[in-house]
This record gives sequence, structure tokens and C-alpha cells, in this order.
Amino acid sequence: MLENSEETVGSIVINIILRLLLFIILILIIRQLLYAKNWARIVLTILLGVFGILSMIVSPIQWMLNNNVLSFFENINLFTLLFTISRILHIIFVVSAIIFMYSREANEFFKKKT
Repeated sequence: MLENSEETVGSIVINIILRLLLFIILILIIRQLLYAKNWARIVLTILLGVFGILSMIVSPIQWMLNNNVLSFFENINLFTLLFTISRILHIIFVVSAIIFMYSREANEFFKKKT
């Protein structure tokens, strides 16, 4: 059992609240894309493209620098495999979304609405 479960539960609750606030803010920004607000594209590119991808790759890079990479494959289990695949897919989807936000069709949409 956890030694200090009150502190752990508190930090989990705070983490959930912060994530929910972030998701709400992101949804509000994403909605602005429907109104062709170019600032929303830029903000999403910075928040999701830069900070979002960095948050997804920093931890694995730190782990690889501190551990033997082959041990990852030797000790892999189903949860770790699925988590790794979900992280890779998440990065692919974010990069794809950014590419689509700046595609020729998207640029035309933003020009027509302004």
C-alpha cells in the first residue's frame, strides 16, 4: 500500500483538474478554427506541436539515456507495448493534424473567411 496515500490522492486530483482545464482550453481554441481564426492555428501548433510532442518524447529519451535500450525489449509486457504504441500513434496524429492545418485547402479556408 502507499505510505502517504492522502498526499498521493491529492496530487492525482490536482493532476486530473489541471488536465481537464487544459482540455477545455484546447477545445475552445480548436473551435476557433471553425471561424478561420489564424491565431488558433498558431497557438495549437505551439501548444500541441511543440509542447505536446516534447511531453511525449522527453520521458522516453530520458529513460533511454539512463537505461539499456535492449532491456526495454527484454522486459516488455502487454501494458508497456500498448502504452508505447499509443504514444507513437499520438505523435503521428498530432503531426498529421498540424500538416492538415497548414495544407493548401486549409489555407484557402482561412483566406476565404477573412
